[in-house]
Formats: sequence, C-alpha cells, structure tokens
Amino acid sequence: MYLTDLEAIQLQVTKKILDLQERKRKYDLSEIWNVIFYIVNIAYQ
Repeated sequence: MYLTDLEAIQLQVTKKILDLQERKRKYDLSEIWNVIFYIVNIAYQ
C-alpha cells in the first residue's frame, strides 16, 4: 500500500463523478487509479 492509494470512499466518489458503468474488466479499476496516482506522484518529486 502506498500513500497515493485511493481509499474505498474516494474510489466511489471517483466512479460517480466519471459516471462509470460497471462492466467486466480485465484489471480492477481501483488498481489502475492507484497506479496513475503513484506515477503522477513520483513524476513530480
């Protein structure tokens, strides 16, 4: 777990804002968001 990882409530808010429809995905959406935030975080250090 990294400091940039989203908590469950943050992921729910993100899904509502982006109006994401649930569908079968190859990768868990929370993992994808966590990777994006991690990369952004290390890019600006």
